[in-house]
Amino acid sequence: NTVMEVEERIHMTRHERYGYPVLHNHAYIEIVYVYSGECLHFAEGREFPMRQGDLCILAPHAMHALSVTSDDTIVLNIMVSTKVLDRSFLDLLRGGKVAVRFFEDLFYKKERVSPYVIFPTGDDAQIRTLIELMYQEVEERQYAYQKSLYLLVQAMFIQLVRRYEMLAVVTTPTETSFNNCVVSVLGYLSVNYNRTSLGETAAFFRYTPNYLGKMLKRYTGKTYTEIVQEYQMEHARRLLEEDRLSITEISQEVGCFDASHFTRKFKKKYGIAPHEYAELRKRQSGSLRKKLSEALEEKPPEALEEKPPEDWEEKLPEALEEKPPEDWEEKLPEDREAEPSGDREKKPSENWEAEPSGD
Repeated sequence: NTVMEVEERIHMTRHERYGYPVLHNHAYIEIVYVYSGECLHFAEGREFPMRQGDLCILAPHAMHALSVTSDDTIVLNIMVSTKVLDRSFLDLLRGGKVAVRFFEDLFYKKERVSPYVIFPTGDDAQIRTLIELMYQEVEERQYAYQKSLYLLVQAMFIQLVRRYEMLAVVTTPTETSFNNCVVSVLGYLSVNYNRTSLGETAAFFRYTPNYLGKMLKRYTGKTYTEIVQEYQMEHARRLLEEDRLSITEISQEVGCFDASHFTRKFKKKYGIAPHEYAELRKRQSGSLRKKLSEALEEKPPEALEEKPPEDWEEKLPEALEEKPPEDWEEKLPEDREAEPSGDREKKPSENWEAEPSGD
């Protein structure tokens, strides 16, 4: 069971041969690629052979085990952190349905997720080269190797979508945490509330509308409509504070039928009409700016306000140009040559080296 290092988002290892196939799972995505030969894969209660060029993507927490029992077989494991699954990564896969559906399920942590997807790439030289370059990056660990791995993984998925979308084998989705799914639905609605419906949201998460409505009510205490209206009004309130759009434009932005419909909903939520709220925020903002301006213009204490003499600029050159006494060079040698007083400074006799020692 390989553990990724904390700072790594992508890692790669070579699977050992003749090891006992122990069922295990990971918190990250694992990609199994058969570089040569064949192996036996056990995943989520299923058993299936994998041959050269087969590429299996396992969802996080999918229980699986590999059996490699041939000297000619090379199996490579690529571990990918779920942090890699950002929106830009998903946008990259929009050209295909199988891959993007699989990763969207993971990204939004849906209740039902396929445990794995298999792409039979065979002798595809481009996929093979990309895998080899990944292995080289991990082995050498040169500058920015994690960034390089990320780009190589992206290039690999582009090829999978282009060439093997129709050949992919997708398993039946399995159940995941119910609570996680509620959080994911709410996150989805916070972004898409103004362009989706209960039916469309339910279809996206593979529920019936009735089931999704009951699930939201059970875990939030609110209906689907109430949740959407909360997102609408909160977004509208922020737009009014920004003071960039008109009331009509804001009503369209948040998905209301017209300005009057939006006004009724906003007043019901906040007890004040949208235009009144906007004016109130302007006054509050203007008052705050005035107080801030006054605070900045407030006079400092007298001690800090004390000014230098008016003629300081005239006197400064004079002070800088002030010369030392004309006879300073004559006095300096005299000071140095002055005889010191006391026995401590007494000079030795001229023939001190010839005189005998007192010892």
